[in-house]
Amino acid sequence: MKSSRLPKLNKILKRTPGKQEVWDIIEFLPQPTFLLGSDFDAILMSNDEARKMVLYQSNELENLPLRSIFPFIEESDISHLLSSKQTKSTTLVQHSGMQINVNVQLRPIGNQNHWSLLTFEKDGGFKDSNPFRERENQKWQAIQILSKIGLNPEKTNSESLLLQAGSHLTGANLLGLYLPASSENGLVLVNSWGKKDILPRTFSTKEIKQLNMFQIWKTDKNSANKSNASLLTDYSKYIATIPLNDNTPMKGILLVADNQNSPPIDLNEQLNYLVTTFSSYKKISKSIKNSTEISTPTTQISLGNSIENIISDGLILVSDDLEIINFNSPAEDSLGYTNSEVVGERLEDILIGIDSIISRIQKITLSESLMHDFGNVRIRRRDSHSILLHIRAIPIVYDEKNILAILISDRSKHEEILAEANRLKEQAMLGELTATFAHEVRNPINNISTSLQLLEIKHPDDEEIQKQIGRMKHDCDRLTVLINKILSYSKITEHILIPLDFKIFIENLMDSWQYRLEREKIESRLNIPEGMPKINADENALEQVFANLISNAARAMREQDNGVLGIKVESVEDKGVIRHINIIISDNGPGIPKDIQEKIFKPFFTTNNDGTGLGLAVSKRIISSHNGEITLKSFPAGTIFNIKLPTI
Repeated sequence: MKSSRLPKLNKILKRTPGKQEVWDIIEFLPQPTFLLGSDFDAILMSNDEARKMVLYQSNELENLPLRSIFPFIEESDISHLLSSKQTKSTTLVQHSGMQINVNVQLRPIGNQNHWSLLTFEKDGGFKDSNPFRERENQKWQAIQILSKIGLNPEKTNSESLLLQAGSHLTGANLLGLYLPASSENGLVLVNSWGKKDILPRTFSTKEIKQLNMFQIWKTDKNSANKSNASLLTDYSKYIATIPLNDNTPMKGILLVADNQNSPPIDLNEQLNYLVTTFSSYKKISKSIKNSTEISTPTTQISLGNSIENIISDGLILVSDDLEIINFNSPAEDSLGYTNSEVVGERLEDILIGIDSIISRIQKITLSESLMHDFGNVRIRRRDSHSILLHIRAIPIVYDEKNILAILISDRSKHEEILAEANRLKEQAMLGELTATFAHEVRNPINNISTSLQLLEIKHPDDEEIQKQIGRMKHDCDRLTVLINKILSYSKITEHILIPLDFKIFIENLMDSWQYRLEREKIESRLNIPEGMPKINADENALEQVFANLISNAARAMREQDNGVLGIKVESVEDKGVIRHINIIISDNGPGIPKDIQEKIFKPFFTTNNDGTGLGLAVSKRIISSHNGEITLKSFPAGTIFNIKLPTI
């Protein structure tokens, strides 16, 4: 082990070590570290942790200008870091162009200041705790890496960049690229990402013929030779392959595997995007080398359309003079324009901001594959409403031209969530006060009820007193019921979620309500298809929700002769997989006025003289505890509640 023969670090730093000792020092350090010369201009050495963070290979980092990684570190910063021995917060630019916040520290080695160690680590406040957002950022980073190939397609490291992009896009930790070799009959492993020794070195011609399309290998039915696949099956949760060219595996294969995660649902789409883009860039590279003009449609790169398939945020593609080329569906939803309306228009006519954003975008150099993060920016939608967008931009190659891809993430929902969180916090404080008040009031009410019973016994013949006592007892009973409901609402209930067949559940519930609905002359209609997936639910809690909604609907239609209560259940698919079920509960009552709709889910709000105003508030809490949503739409001829619940 290197650490066993390594002298004490403090002693090494005080004298001038040899080159091997320096190498041992860097590899020994747990933090990402660069070795710099006396002029601090270029990187001389790097350790494995540093290469992982900056996404460069060892040979790429040697003699690379320090400003390529840390563009905002000036000479004055170097002097200050050396003299103060303190850390500095700055921006690190990865090979892909992604920028991350880091803290850096600089320490000289030896008494002659021949070398210095620059150590760095991520700023703790930079971490994004949202898993979905992290995956979206990884996908965006993959696009930047591929764009780096497109901006410099003749570089020999394009294969390494392809595998880096593949790792970010799929989340896989093992990838291999297999290409033809003159010394072999089949395909040979030419580049890898992850543990290279685990990957098969070659694929024979016989094996390759079975890999003519995207497929995920299974341990019981390997489409490739079992001796090759067996090298991976013990290591991986899944293994997938795809030809680099359509149905022509002899020209090359991309292999992807992971030992921790199952394959993404859209893995086929992701790998198709990777190999299509890579192959297009390779054609351009070959054409450049042969000094031929690229003019045929087959060599053109529709990168923008490909990006749309893997990025769920808004995407705007603009030319070098900021003319809009493409505008995807999420961008349409966020800004209120359609693609046909904005193509050919100027970006400044669409991104109309309270903050100045266009002038900052105009400063981007399209020849540099560098991510520009503009943070959260206020933008006016087409309907003049202000929304908060997180805006980033990266130069990419599109139809053989350097253009700018602008990614917009709608943060308005995030703002709403924060506002809702603050509201719930205030509501929780109010709930605690209300519960305390209810506890304190319950005992005096019990005392009053007891005293009324004694008075009732003492004055059996006084009709007027008996009448007053009866009224007071009724009021005490109402207060007791209300206080019990308040305490029940204030109490946090932990629901036990188990698999539930919703079709059986809702059919049984409607059967139990059938007599009352018929008595009140209300027609019930239940529409639920066969084969609905199960949900995780607390059956008793869900019954409370639907009983409350059915009861409210019946009460709303009590005064009419043609009341109809409808319940419709439908599945919601995402890329071929049923993720949720929607339950629509509708009635044809008089509807709920708009000013009341905004308050309908608030505790203690009611329009019913006998109600407590807790039914819908409790229902919303129950649905939220099931990771679902409940929403309301109402108009003069009826009301619709929509409940969305995740499937198993």
